[in-house]
Amino acid sequence: MWRRTLSGLFCLGIVACETAPPVPTEMEPAAFEQAVGEARDKPHPWSTIQAYTDLLDSGRLSQGQRLEALFARGSARRQARINLPGAVQDLEEAQALAGADSPLIENIATEIEYAKTDWGRAAGKLEGLQTLPEWFNSKVAMGGLPEAAERYRESDLAPSPDQVSLLEAAGYLCRTAGASDETWTVTEEAEHLEGLEWCENPGVS
Repeated sequence: MWRRTLSGLFCLGIVACETAPPVPTEMEPAAFEQAVGEARDKPHPWSTIQAYTDLLDSGRLSQGQRLEALFARGSARRQARINLPGAVQDLEEAQALAGADSPLIENIATEIEYAKTDWGRAAGKLEGLQTLPEWFNSKVAMGGLPEAAERYRESDLAPSPDQVSLLEAAGYLCRTAGASDETWTVTEEAEHLEGLEWCENPGVS
């Protein structure tokens, strides 16, 4: 009886081992540098940030590579003022990985200081009165792009060219030949809105 039980457990162990998902292999240095270069060359900071996110989520980075990717994403978020709380989180994680002897340690500390200062300013602005474009920018800075995009969608007001670039890169505005001229309530020149309308699946398209 015991032999049969042990034999069954052994067989189950073999099946489990055979069906276990493979462990991702660590990314080669050349492949990592290529991925970082491609992320840096994206046409919009949002796309750059997403490319770094995909890299960090791959499970293939060494500790040194993760440090570099976190620093790059945190810096990109801070400079573009897209999700400043996320920038601080990235940079503080990078700081914890770096160690006192890292050549990046001083740059990381400086970026954290800048990101925290910008975060405080954005949070303060949200507490005061703002126009919709101003509120949108502050909300994006605080990591609230979905809510900010929805507010614009409901208002029928036209985003600025910079805001349109972000909304298109993030999948909230889509280009279509059949875009309606009535999509927007426009009071100024709006060439940057030509061929654009709100995506059916916002944030995904």
